[in-house]
Amino acid sequence: MSLHAGLIDNAVRLETPLYAAIIGTKPSAGARSPALWNAAFARAGVEGRMYPFDVSLEKLPALISALRADSRFVGGACALPHKTALLPLLDEIEPEARNIGAVNCIYRRDGKLVGANTDGAGALPALATAAGGLSGKTAVLVGLGGAGRAVAVYVAGAVREVLLSNRHEGAAREIAVRLANAEICSFPPSVESLSRADIVVNCTSLGSNLFPGRTALSASEDPGVNLTESRNAIGIVPDTAIVFDIVYQPSETPLLNLARARELRNLNGEAMNLEQAVLAFGRAVRSNLADKDVRQAMRRAAS
Repeated sequence: MSLHAGLIDNAVRLETPLYAAIIGTKPSAGARSPALWNAAFARAGVEGRMYPFDVSLEKLPALISALRADSRFVGGACALPHKTALLPLLDEIEPEARNIGAVNCIYRRDGKLVGANTDGAGALPALATAAGGLSGKTAVLVGLGGAGRAVAVYVAGAVREVLLSNRHEGAAREIAVRLANAEICSFPPSVESLSRADIVVNCTSLGSNLFPGRTALSASEDPGVNLTESRNAIGIVPDTAIVFDIVYQPSETPLLNLARARELRNLNGEAMNLEQAVLAFGRAVRSNLADKDVRQAMRRAAS
């Protein structure tokens, strides 16, 4: 019988004494985390592997209970759309993840399952390096799901001001009240907002393999209309701006293609994904491996 049969929708057979998991709707369709974590397990000399767990929201509480009872489970990662749903299911939540309102990392401590969030900490150094620093800049951030909330909190702490754009304004207001330098802007971002942007950040899943052919700079679900409106929108962004799309599958999203056509600096989510995996592995796996060595192993696996 496969591991946790009946609780996950894909078949997983345990091959090692320890295991980690990436939990989401369908991470088996191509999530990069297993390859990264498995490279780090090997480098650390730990007999463990990460597996993708495809689980529905309805089965998530039962799965978490099963993982808590299974001492072989060391922790792992969480993908959409479960980052907020995990909050009431875990035994403890790190204060920062509680403030963000989303979990992307689980680890075991004293028999309990603890939730953390490494998305923002993973995104910030990658963005700061690509942008040549963030101080004094204005960021327009679109999408406030689990990853978007984390990125918003970290980016807000580094820039002069952040404009928050979300399809559901209530979620934007919920985050904005926690941030001294945040404003609410329309969804999609208005001409006025985009004309102020030094940084444009997409934290939605539009443009990913799940929702191809669209960007969050247009509200249209018609790919042709969306592309036209998005091209017009990116044309408003100042020439000196940088466009950061946290999507990494595909590595070249429609938004980044539009940015390149304008010769704007641009960055996809690969570096963010790598860094948040390094931080999560360090929490979940007991080893003597330094973060730099974990990073090196994961980077080789990603190349």
